[in-house]
Amino acid sequence: MKTSSKISIIATISTLAVVGTAFAAWQFNKAAEKVSNSNVVITKDDSVGEITLQYETFYLTLDQEVLAWTSVDNTNAETPTGVITSNKVTYTGSAKSEDVSDVTLTVTYTVDAAILTYVSITDGSLGTRVENANVLEQDYTLPTLGWVAKPTTKKDFDKMKTDLAGAKVAFTIKATIAE
Repeated sequence: MKTSSKISIIATISTLAVVGTAFAAWQFNKAAEKVSNSNVVITKDDSVGEITLQYETFYLTLDQEVLAWTSVDNTNAETPTGVITSNKVTYTGSAKSEDVSDVTLTVTYTVDAAILTYVSITDGSLGTRVENANVLEQDYTLPTLGWVAKPTTKKDFDKMKTDLAGAKVAFTIKATIAE
C-alpha cells in the first residue's frame, strides 16, 4: 500500500504567508497512521510585472516508497494529480518592463533544518528562455529529493511528525530588470 505525507506548497503574493496543512497516511505493521505536516510557501516578487506559475499549488510528498513533488487539482488542494519535475515560470511585462529581454528571473529556496534531517533537497535550475512580445517563459527544474533518514518504525515516524511540525520550504521567484 503506497501512502504518503505531504507538505503543502501554496503560491502567495505576500511574504511567507502561513498555509494550510495536508494529510496522508503511512503504514507500519498494517496499521495506517495519518499525519499533518508543516507550512511551505512560494513568494512571488513581481513588482515589475506579473509572475505566474504552471502549478500554483503543489506538494513535497514524503512517501514511504518515493519522494516527489506532486501537483494538485487547484479546485481541491488536497487532491494530488501527479508527479512533477518542473514548474513553468511565466513573466508578463508591465508598462515599466515591456521589453522582456532586459528581465532576469531567479528562483531561490530555503529549507528549514528540521526537514533536512530527513530529506535532502538539492539543486534546481531555470531552463532556456523563451521570449514572445512582453512575455518571458522559463521552466524551473525542481530540486532533487532524497531520503537522509527515512522512518522505518512507528517510533521513528512519530518523531519525524513532531520534528517537522512548523517546518517549511520557502521558494522565492523574482523578476529583475537590468539597469
